[in-house]
Amino acid sequence: MKNPVEFVLDLTGTSQADFRRRWQFSRDGVVQALNGSYTTLPDRLVFALEQEISDAGLTLDNYLPSEYPRAENLDEAYLMWQHSIRTDHADHLVQNGGFFRHNKANSPAHCFMADSFGSRDRFARAMCLPRATLMRWERGLTKGMPGAVHDALTEVHYPYTRELIEQQAAWIQEHL
Repeated sequence: MKNPVEFVLDLTGTSQADFRRRWQFSRDGVVQALNGSYTTLPDRLVFALEQEISDAGLTLDNYLPSEYPRAENLDEAYLMWQHSIRTDHADHLVQNGGFFRHNKANSPAHCFMADSFGSRDRFARAMCLPRATLMRWERGLTKGMPGAVHDALTEVHYPYTRELIEQQAAWIQEHL
C-alpha cells in the first residue's frame, strides 16, 4: 500500500518539488506527511492534493478504491496506510519484550525505541509517529506516554505498554 500523498503525486504526475512550490509547502511538511508523522493529514494539504487531482482532470472516487478499498477520503486512506506500516513492524516491538533497560542518561522510552528499531528516528518511521513527540517523551518532558504513541502501540497490540508507562514514570521520578 502506498502513502496517499505519494499516490496522488504519482497519479497526477506531479513532483514533490513542483507540488511544494505550487502550494507553498515547506519541504519538512511534505516529508512529514510522506513519513506518516501526522496523526491526520492537515486540511490545507488535503485541499492541495484534491486540487491537483481536479486540475489533472481526474476524480478521486475513480482511483481511491483501487488502492484503499474502505477509504472514503484521503484522510481515511492516510490512516489505513499508517495502520499497514505499523502492523508490518509490530513483531519488532513484541521481540523487545517487557523488560526495559535504562540508566541515568537513557530513559526506558529511549532504550525501548533503540532496542526495537535501532534509534528514535527509525522507531518514528516504523510506527508513523512525530519525532519531536518521541524526543520529548524519551527525555521525560511529557507527562506520561503521549497519546499518539499509546494509540500506535495499542493498534499493533503491543502487550507491554503498561509496563513501559510505569518504568518511564519511575525513571522520571528518580532522575529528573
